[in-house]
Amino acid sequence: MKLELFSEIYNSLSRNKTRTVLTGFSIAWGIFIMIILLSVGNGLLHGVTSDFSEQSKNQVSLHANWTSMPYKGTAAGRRIVMNRMDSLYLIGSISAISSVVTVHEVGYMTMDYGHNSLQTNVNAVTPDYFDVEKITLKRGRSLSVLDVAEKRKVALLAEDDAVVLFKNEDCINKKITINQNMFFTVIGTYEKSRHAWQTTTYIPLTTAKTAFNIGDDLGKVICTVQGLNDLESNAALTKRLRADMSRRHEYDSADYWAVMIHNNTENYLQTQTLFGTLNMFLWIIGFSTLIAGIVGVGNIMLITVKERTKEFGIRKALGATPASIIKLIITEALCIT
Repeated sequence: MKLELFSEIYNSLSRNKTRTVLTGFSIAWGIFIMIILLSVGNGLLHGVTSDFSEQSKNQVSLHANWTSMPYKGTAAGRRIVMNRMDSLYLIGSISAISSVVTVHEVGYMTMDYGHNSLQTNVNAVTPDYFDVEKITLKRGRSLSVLDVAEKRKVALLAEDDAVVLFKNEDCINKKITINQNMFFTVIGTYEKSRHAWQTTTYIPLTTAKTAFNIGDDLGKVICTVQGLNDLESNAALTKRLRADMSRRHEYDSADYWAVMIHNNTENYLQTQTLFGTLNMFLWIIGFSTLIAGIVGVGNIMLITVKERTKEFGIRKALGATPASIIKLIITEALCIT
């Protein structure tokens, strides 16, 4: 019985080859478009999510810069300098901030090894910096508590810089010169983040204070935030930080360039919302395209039924049940699909 059913369907489709192929193509095209749209949406989402995986999501960073707007008689271009008092204020006055890590920017300096030389940014940090800023070690180790306590002249290099300086040599425990007069021992290398536009060399904070006399000036403050899981609360925190820092350092609160604030949680939630909306839009477009193909199949089946009205009448006269005729039409539609 099944063999006869499929034989009839084959004969019916063979009589209308062009129509059958075009109808099948419309369904295939709808499915293909849906797959492509959803793949693009998911690819973008996973790409952005992987970018955030390199950073702590519950992190807010403040980076001191130059003013871009005049304020109370002072011209634009005034350098803002944060200090230890700012970090104490942040952790003591804002309940959402659970910890603070400071970064002292030593400066853009020359590193030498033998006849090889390059320029890189040098930052002085403590080991807890690497608890909030995720880095991937390539070789050796990171900075330790003993490095800070004993004021060791050690350096953690970006792998790209190590390749330039040491070529094919193993760089671990080799001595380099920073600023042409300070010798440091390389203890490890790390993989540069895709977000970083330049490489950075990390040295212990205590060593930098002794060797370069950097004082208490901070280039960057990184805050770990707890309990803020929605856009509204994170936006309120960012707004308060801008107001507080502008008041402490006397610049216009609308001057976002003076102290740049990056709220990773706020950025992450905004991205998730954006891509959630985009994904929904892609689903609607893809599903609509598929529905168009299904409607096409439905129209073709209507035409087929109209063309075979006499045939179906004869079938019923010979004893065919309505269910068997409906089964024939639906199976033919499924075969095309």
